[in-house]
Amino acid sequence: MNLPEILNTAIGASIPVLIFYWGYLIKRRQDKIEGKHRNRVQFELEANSFGPQNGHFVVEINMVLANEGLVRNKLEELFLTIKGIRINKDIGLFQNLDFPINIAEFPEKIVKTNVLNSVDGGEIKKGEDKKKWFVEPGIIQRFTYVVRIPEHIRFILVRSHFKYHEKSKHNVQKMFELQ
Repeated sequence: MNLPEILNTAIGASIPVLIFYWGYLIKRRQDKIEGKHRNRVQFELEANSFGPQNGHFVVEINMVLANEGLVRNKLEELFLTIKGIRINKDIGLFQNLDFPINIAEFPEKIVKTNVLNSVDGGEIKKGEDKKKWFVEPGIIQRFTYVVRIPEHIRFILVRSHFKYHEKSKHNVQKMFELQ
């Protein structure tokens, strides 16, 4: 076998490998752009208030996580903060020293908790101290937290967040009027 035949054979054999590799790179880039194998969660808040009764409202807060990706999401913590504004109080502005800002301040601290500590379920594996909740692909998971809020509170600001991993978290906040 002479050199030109060896080169023709090598080139002919390498073309399918190069085409396969090129296709792999295109697919990998497409997956990265579309994020098919990343966490994709639609995160929303809902609230229903009942009452008042004997000086308090009962408020049901629903944290709704819809897994729209292809990977299972693991939750170890789901934080909830509720702040309020009293009836007939001036609506103050949040003060920030760095730049002027026009955001309403909610001075009454009502709740600050990890909701998953109060929910039954979850999985604890041997050697671990925290429960883990999983939201499978295509599943909508609701976590409900029921809180008593004094009747003198008119508006509440509900904030919730969870971590995808150590460096990124998903936040949501919404305001509700108690009636």
